Amino acid sequence: IDGVIRDGNRAYIRLKPVEKVIGYQVTVLREGEEVKRMKENRALINYILVDDLQAKEDYTFEIQSINEHGLSSPVNVGAIIPAELSR
Repeated sequence: IDGVIRDGNRAYIRLKPVEKVIGYQVTVLREGEEVKRMKENRALINYILVDDLQAKEDYTFEIQSINEHGLSSPVNVGAIIPAELSR
């Protein structure tokens, strides 16, 4: 995971493609509570788009890769909000 960039009601999770990964599961959390869960069933991708977020809310993203053995351990990351968007 290279990071997460917020742009209003969207977040872009940047990834480094990994050959053995066949997909990703993303859980979106707000104040520790799950608000959205999604699966991206594609391999060798560079980013995952998460939309329908509330522009002024803070979120954490729990990301798990999926391979032939199942889900990986989760990695939790916060979003970087570009300065011009946080005003």
